[in-house]
Amino acid sequence: MRVGGLTVAGLCALCVLLPLVGGYVLERVFVPKIAARLGVEIKISSLSLRPSRVVLRGLLLRVPGRPDPMICPRAEVKLRPLSLLHGVVEVTEVILDKPLLQLYRGGDEDNLTPILERLKRSPAGASESGGKRRIAGPDRLTVQSAQVVVQDELGSAQIAGMDASVVRFGESHVTLHQVLGELAAGTTGKAEQVTLRWSNAGHFAPTGMPEIGITGGQFAPTRQLAMTGIHGSVRRDESDIRRAIIALAGSYGGASRDLWQATGWIQPGDGAAGEKRMVFSPATAKAELVIRAERFKLSSLEHLLDDTPIQDANKTEVDASLELKLAERRLLFAGSFHMANLSIFSQRLVSEPLHGLSFDISAHGQVDFKSRRIRLEKASVLWNGVRAELDGDAEAQPARQTSTAPVEAAGAKAATPGSGSGRPGWRERWRTVALHLVVPPIGCQALLEAIPRPIVPHIADFKLGGNFSTDVTVRVDFAKLLHLPAPHDPNAPEEEETLDTGPALVKGRGKQNGKGLPAAIAQKDPKDDPVQLFGTVGIDGCQVLEATKEMRAPRLLGSFTHAIPVEGDREMRYTIGPESPDFVPFDEISPLLIHSIMSTEDFNFVRHRGFITSEFRSALQANLERGYFRLGASSISMQMVKNVLLSREKTLSRKLQELFLTWYLEGNLTSDVVLLKHLQKGGSAQVHWLTMLQKEREAMALQEASLAEALPAAAPPLAQAGQDSAAAHAARPGTVPDGQVPPAEAVVPAPPAFEQLNPVKKRILEIYFNAIEFGPYLYGIGRASRHYFGKSPKDLTAREAAWFSSILPNPKRRYVHFCKGAPDEGWEKYIDRILRRTYLRGRLAEAPFNQAMAERLVFNREEALPERDCLALILRMTEQTPAAVAAQQPLKLPPPPPWASGLVHTVSKHP
Repeated sequence: MRVGGLTVAGLCALCVLLPLVGGYVLERVFVPKIAARLGVEIKISSLSLRPSRVVLRGLLLRVPGRPDPMICPRAEVKLRPLSLLHGVVEVTEVILDKPLLQLYRGGDEDNLTPILERLKRSPAGASESGGKRRIAGPDRLTVQSAQVVVQDELGSAQIAGMDASVVRFGESHVTLHQVLGELAAGTTGKAEQVTLRWSNAGHFAPTGMPEIGITGGQFAPTRQLAMTGIHGSVRRDESDIRRAIIALAGSYGGASRDLWQATGWIQPGDGAAGEKRMVFSPATAKAELVIRAERFKLSSLEHLLDDTPIQDANKTEVDASLELKLAERRLLFAGSFHMANLSIFSQRLVSEPLHGLSFDISAHGQVDFKSRRIRLEKASVLWNGVRAELDGDAEAQPARQTSTAPVEAAGAKAATPGSGSGRPGWRERWRTVALHLVVPPIGCQALLEAIPRPIVPHIADFKLGGNFSTDVTVRVDFAKLLHLPAPHDPNAPEEEETLDTGPALVKGRGKQNGKGLPAAIAQKDPKDDPVQLFGTVGIDGCQVLEATKEMRAPRLLGSFTHAIPVEGDREMRYTIGPESPDFVPFDEISPLLIHSIMSTEDFNFVRHRGFITSEFRSALQANLERGYFRLGASSISMQMVKNVLLSREKTLSRKLQELFLTWYLEGNLTSDVVLLKHLQKGGSAQVHWLTMLQKEREAMALQEASLAEALPAAAPPLAQAGQDSAAAHAARPGTVPDGQVPPAEAVVPAPPAFEQLNPVKKRILEIYFNAIEFGPYLYGIGRASRHYFGKSPKDLTAREAAWFSSILPNPKRRYVHFCKGAPDEGWEKYIDRILRRTYLRGRLAEAPFNQAMAERLVFNREEALPERDCLALILRMTEQTPAAVAAQQPLKLPPPPPWASGLVHTVSKHP
């Protein structure tokens, strides 16, 4: 009886003491040893002790100076209680409930590498100082509803939910829910569920490749190309347990049936041939994968095409293949893509549908994950016998810290780059990008015929000779463009701001070089520009053998009728030629106006042959800085072509035709037979014209010298008189040839003499100023000059000339200043900036500049409408989609303004 009582008392004491002993051993022995083994700090808010388990709350693993690897609200450690009597902690199971795991490998946030290094030096099962182990186990690790953030040099992944049961011996399994991953190069993938199963033989790590199952997967090499509905498995290769066999299938864009298959293998690490455990090492991982999409009709994806320009999807066929090889942290890729009978319609591309498009694309290259570079070694596009070849490379930005915020719940809408979610946008993802485009030599006529007629309706019937070729390179340094920090030194200062070439830099006088630019700007090395564009577009290898009737250059040498749609069913028609009372010949246009427009619209108009190469680069840079494409690079010649020969629709079709017709007119818009022959041989009209002027001057000088010798001594020396005349002419503003350095005492180099303009440039300017829009129902400088200022164009002051520059390219919207009777103070300051720019660039002498800066604009109000009617006119003409237009109904418009009387006609557009 006594013995029984003692036994019961002993058991009761054991039940009381064991939790205390267990708690003491766990807190003072077990936790510090685990922390030392992992090289982390372990913090616990509270412990709840039971005979066979300990519940930890507020468990935190911390690596000093790095993100916390684990934050766990609740963890449970199951023990064998009797083992404590022997001084050993035998852990049977560790349960983590709703932990947040943040694992970073590589970079400044690396919190995983130190732990792995410690584990290598102190593997599981090692004895302590050669003696008996005091900690044993655990035999099982259970994770419930974990959220995971993982990032390394290959990319990053987020897991909304992870459930795992990993055992030391036997079958282990892990289930991942709502997985979102992104490779370093920007490729993304996600899956509704991923399952992993493997067998363990004494270690938690798999003995070989686990079996992986995927459902609801999606892989997107680009945002526009998404492989969806991915399902299948990755199974262990029985002949080599280090490898796994891949067998997957899926669709595109959520289509219901499988449209592609992927087969191959993966070896996550290069362990020894007899290795019994799976080895994971990005440095030695290898894989091969072949993805094939058998030919199918786009109608299989019809539910995805509603908001795309693709039409008649049931007639369009597609097939593709892609081969991937991973080795030594490099992914090699090679693929092909074929599309036949494509029909598309986009108002940004063409004004009518395109049918029957077919093309082939092949490409190969590599992705270097270590250097975060993509190299496109060659991509070839074949379309209607025309081949274009593209190569290039891109360097991704250094790895950025991944957000440690909880992963979005299943079904939540993912944030898009640049949407304010904290994720970098497409420009911030890349450090540098370089592309090289080559079009091998091809007959100009063959190239023109290869372009579908709806793209080039106005030039499709041209007959061309010669050969065309292109070799163009564009390089973009986004680090400079966006002032991003250096990749390896986040504390380095940002790139210096590039100098503003605008007039705001100049206040009064400033030192300049011979080209009319500030010395500091002129010395800037173009190689320092964040966007570089260079190469050749070999259009000069082509010759126009025959032009269509409406586009022939001779038609524009004489008078012609010009028609412009204005609003609703109205059209303005007027003659550009002497027959029109509003026509202004070139010689009667104020040089102040011409110089002002050149300064703001096309500074190098005199020198270029229709295209401003530097402006293409500047426009590209401005568009990239804004993150969307808006600005063009139109020269005065291109604007004339757009206004006179083409519509004003903003389509790629119009731009292509505009470029071609500009090239054609710059080489043919003259009646000078000698000059025309020179141009047709590829010569420059300006160089030829200046050469001819020089020869004429030399001949005149010889003639005057011989006459002077034949005249009596008392007669006035004609040679001297000629010199005096030349000196007087040179003293006038605007007579120093382009590129000539002015005298040292001159503040601003004089603008080029207009007599040095070749006939082609003169005629282009003459048509331009008589056709361009300067306000609602206001076309041509003759009508506009009288409307705004009550005077002819030759009498405009420098400030009035700057006004016309200021309202381009949006004269209807800026007509509001005329409606209100005078420009506001902000617009007057803008005009001041234009005047400074014109003066700075050597196109305005100092006296008229100073006078213009002291003045303010005064409008002539004779043709002014009442302010309410005037503002209503602007609103009506600038509204993009009036209700009546959207409903395809004729607009009920008030009469046109008085200054357009007799020029407006109604054109029936509604049958």
